[in-house]
Amino acid sequence: MLTCNQKHDWTKILSEEPLYKEIHENSETYDSQTIDRLKKELSTAQKKIKRDNDSLKFSIIAGKNKGLFSLYHGTIDQGNYGRVKLARDLENNELYLMKHQFRGKLTKFKAECKFSKWAGILEDRQYIDPKHNYLFIKIVEGVTLARFKELALIHPLTSMEEIKLALSFLKALEHLFGSNIKHNDLHHRNIMIDPTQMKVTFIDYGEAEELGEESAARNEDIVEACKAITSLFSESPLHKIFKKLKHDCKLEDAIDAIKDLRKDLTRRASIDHP
Repeated sequence: MLTCNQKHDWTKILSEEPLYKEIHENSETYDSQTIDRLKKELSTAQKKIKRDNDSLKFSIIAGKNKGLFSLYHGTIDQGNYGRVKLARDLENNELYLMKHQFRGKLTKFKAECKFSKWAGILEDRQYIDPKHNYLFIKIVEGVTLARFKELALIHPLTSMEEIKLALSFLKALEHLFGSNIKHNDLHHRNIMIDPTQMKVTFIDYGEAEELGEESAARNEDIVEACKAITSLFSESPLHKIFKKLKHDCKLEDAIDAIKDLRKDLTRRASIDHP
């Protein structure tokens, strides 16, 4: 752990990440005439136009909200249940992630749309059948917790960065609790870290569910998420706080304890650098 005054250029560090490079490299767009033609084709019964000739560089999918997306064919990530690709909105030229479920039942698809919208990451969606279903998700800044742990070994966090990250993490859990939502899948690839702000965002709501108020089942999210992140603070006073949280699941106590650490760190910094 570095002192609170040392800083990293996280923007520069992130610019070297493969996904960031891929986003900037994928800049192909269509002119307005082509977009109008595609809209006319998609206004018929079909909801997807496959790439089948040299003039069409990508498959084109119409979103439920009338968005028109070009779908890049390289897979970014893939698991047992689905895959993730890049997609571009032809109307605003913005890039998104497209999540496709291999065997997407309509009820499960609608549930993920609902929770993704609640989380503020859903841009559009389209369900054709169990094999052809598409969630267009906003690209969350940063990297997965799994990747961030690797970066933190090369670029050790300052004590203040650790505290900011820990508070953001607990606030994200608190937001879930306050809405009676259980994520059910908070492993280190579904926790995004934006190190430029030390901001935590949870993604992939495919297993999420609503709970009754004060349901003890939501504590399972705390235990799973703490298992994922605690090792990041192995040489910090935060480690003890997270270890305790994993057992008693008292979020407010953990947040207060970290705020006390922040006050102490700020006080010591003012003494060292009056």
